[in-house]
Amino acid sequence: FPRLPAELRLRIWYLSLKRQRMIKVAVWTEWTEDWAKSSDQSKSRYFMARNHLGKLVSGGSYSTQILHPNRPALFSPLLWVTCESRQAALGFYRVHLPTSIQGRSSCGNKTEELVLYFNPEHDIVDIEDWSLSGAGLVDFLHDARAYDRKGRGVTHLALDMYGTCPGHSRLPSPTTIHPVAAVSFAEILQYTLRTVLQPVPCNGPFRIQPTVDGDKSHFAQTMPLHANQRWDRFGTGNIRWLETDPRWGVEHDLGAVSFRRNPLTCLWSWEDMERAFGIAERVPDDKFRFYLCPYIHWPAPQSYYDAVHDKSTVLPPRQNNPFLKSPWREKLAAYLHVEQEHWLRRTRQEEIPRHGSLVDAETFQRMESVPSTALGMWLCSPEAFGNSDNPAGKVFDLSASRPGLL
Repeated sequence: FPRLPAELRLRIWYLSLKRQRMIKVAVWTEWTEDWAKSSDQSKSRYFMARNHLGKLVSGGSYSTQILHPNRPALFSPLLWVTCESRQAALGFYRVHLPTSIQGRSSCGNKTEELVLYFNPEHDIVDIEDWSLSGAGLVDFLHDARAYDRKGRGVTHLALDMYGTCPGHSRLPSPTTIHPVAAVSFAEILQYTLRTVLQPVPCNGPFRIQPTVDGDKSHFAQTMPLHANQRWDRFGTGNIRWLETDPRWGVEHDLGAVSFRRNPLTCLWSWEDMERAFGIAERVPDDKFRFYLCPYIHWPAPQSYYDAVHDKSTVLPPRQNNPFLKSPWREKLAAYLHVEQEHWLRRTRQEEIPRHGSLVDAETFQRMESVPSTALGMWLCSPEAFGNSDNPAGKVFDLSASRPGLL
């Protein structure tokens, strides 16, 4: 390898680096509701300093925690292999954001002063803002932009508004954040942010969905599963973003997708926030995209643990099965087994055939015979949900357009 031309070695380094990642970050500020009510000590350093690029930074007004980090994915090994690989990694991850990162170790919780490296074009930053005012989100996005020599910062953002809206969203308001932060956030919304992903959990602990008329049930085998966040395997790490879900049978499962309430309320909250920051209605050719991302949360805690501790439940054997060597794979196999048992009970209760009421037997069997289970989320445009203005809307036919898969 050392004898290869430098240009070829550099190309190999970049091929290793060009992987999309999901970086899950929790942020919180020293105050909880309103910047104007914060202490004078906090105000004295807020938006008063500049970084090595000469850009104004927030002043360390927030703390961060990388949620369930996969360290090799978060900090590329190329940062420490050779000087040449390090320079390639630093060039690719052009945002070098100094931050205090809290995490767990064998000795308990610890705080590290680290630099968060990311690439705005490849990485999705999933932010949990634990401040009531949304100030943590605004300050983090401002600093990420300030430490980007190209002035972009976070361009792909994942944000959970579903758990708080409607009416209780923690999205920022111009009246509760620093004036400089408000101007900066408006510019980010208008010019640099390109994608917002809004995860929306589907109803039910399993991939069993009611039909649109609500009379019968359907087993949605291709509905993506998204793991409980307490498992590190599904925290910060490498991902694949597919513009179109390639699996066979997806169009059938999109015919009936149920939620606790209308996911469009999240879009409406986002649009209200944009208007508050002076962002007019976006034109059709705008590069900005807002995605609603349906998924099923697994494992269903109570159902899963009840089944695992029920001696009458026969779970798949682990021995001699390489798929089950990893703990998360074993949990997934057990979950899928319990899901199948639950579906068979449902068909008997509703007096419907094993293939359900949305597809025929031949289609159902073919879906079983091909790889159908995916771990991740669908990426659906809001237009797929129609024009329903009913916040209580629960069951949607999303089959008009094929979603992406993350």
